[in-house]
Amino acid sequence: MKDLNEFLNEGKKYKKGDIVRMKPEFSDSEDDGDFELIENPDGGRVKVRAVDSGLSIPPVEVVKLEWLEPKK
Repeated sequence: MKDLNEFLNEGKKYKKGDIVRMKPEFSDSEDDGDFELIENPDGGRVKVRAVDSGLSIPPVEVVKLEWLEPKK
């Protein structure tokens, strides 16, 4: 189980506008693509939207921060 300091600092590595990817173990497919954080993390969760979805209004998802990794 995470200690309190680790939990509180987890969201500080990401901010609104960052481009991230889903970690493979939390991904629905081999290539989920890139996601943009559309708000600053709060309480271990954040809202993201697909960068290249091809949709005029891309869907928004709420995901746990532990599911994300910086885009390489």
